[in-house]
Amino acid sequence: MSPTAKKATSKVAKKKVVAKKAPGKKPVAKKALAKKAPGKKPVAKKAPAKKSTKSASVQSRALAAKKAKQLKLAADKKKKLAQQVAAKRAKELQAAKLLKIKKAKELKVAKLLQAKKAREAQLIKAKKLREAKELQAKKAKELQLLKAKKAREAAAQAAAKRVANRLKAQAIAKAKKDREIAIKVAAKKKAQEAKAKAQAAVKAKREREVKARIAAREAEVRRKAKEKAMAEAKKLRDQEAKVKAKEAEKLRKQREIDRLNKVEADRVARREAEELKRLEALDRKKNSKPYAGDLAFLEELRELLIAERQVTAAQVADSDAKAEEMLVDRERLEYDDEDGSSVASDIERDQAKEYAAQLRLKIDEIDVALSRVADGSYGRCDECYESIGRDRLRFQVPVFLCLKCRANV
Repeated sequence: MSPTAKKATSKVAKKKVVAKKAPGKKPVAKKALAKKAPGKKPVAKKAPAKKSTKSASVQSRALAAKKAKQLKLAADKKKKLAQQVAAKRAKELQAAKLLKIKKAKELKVAKLLQAKKAREAQLIKAKKLREAKELQAKKAKELQLLKAKKAREAAAQAAAKRVANRLKAQAIAKAKKDREIAIKVAAKKKAQEAKAKAQAAVKAKREREVKARIAAREAEVRRKAKEKAMAEAKKLRDQEAKVKAKEAEKLRKQREIDRLNKVEADRVARREAEELKRLEALDRKKNSKPYAGDLAFLEELRELLIAERQVTAAQVADSDAKAEEMLVDRERLEYDDEDGSSVASDIERDQAKEYAAQLRLKIDEIDVALSRVADGSYGRCDECYESIGRDRLRFQVPVFLCLKCRANV
């Protein structure tokens, strides 16, 4: 579309706006005429029979003043419309500038991301080179360690050979020494046998003396054993008495433990019974119908909900109609979008759609409330299951939480 055609369409659109808004001030002119007309009646009553040139000139001046006033009002109206159009265009130009700044920022962010990726690629490449160098150094070190290990193994084999030769020489010397020791042992054994015979005679004499001493010692041991048995019997009696006392104390403690266990069991049973009662009460609250007996109040709530649903449905239809109208206007503005007005139209249309979605959610809540009114459960708090106050049910439609639970949300 050429610039001249765009200007022509914009001029036609402006003329349409002026043509639509111009009738809005006609009642002002009529009111002015209606107010000024009664002012001339007394003049007509004073001289009803005379129609001189003077009255004609007065009427012509009044008509001229009226036309001048109307022309001034029309000029003021055109001036205001021009100011409004200029202000709107300035806003649209500002929105376009903001959009351009936003795009420049996004481009700058994209460049920064690209530079960051390049730096990361360089870092990865440097890391790979460093890892390759480290791997090469590690392999060289392993090769050096392997050579050192082989050298150590060769040295160990030579040392083992030297040790084997030394052990062999030691074994030969040991065998020779063992033969010499065996000869000495045989001679020593003969001397020991002779000595043993002499010692056997001495030993027999000592044994006889030892037997005599053992007999005396056994008599003394029997006496001491008897005394020890008597002491042990006394000690055993004392121990039995202590054991009986311990058993009695243990039995007493066991009875006390049984008593405490019984008390604890009774306390647990009472607590379980109380918890069961609490759960039963909570279940009754969950299934309660606080206003089921007041059918007139439920009917009043149902009428309030239906009226609120009708109002909300009308608001939804109005929002949808506005969104559709904005969509049609956007298709028209696509041909003349020098100042970015289509962007503002899209934002307003999205806001209208979002508002309509919120209203539809409210309609769903009203439908849930109507179903609860039907079964008599409406008016019960969804959090604590207590009844909601009548005034709150009347003045907030719909409502599913009491004031206390709503304050804690």
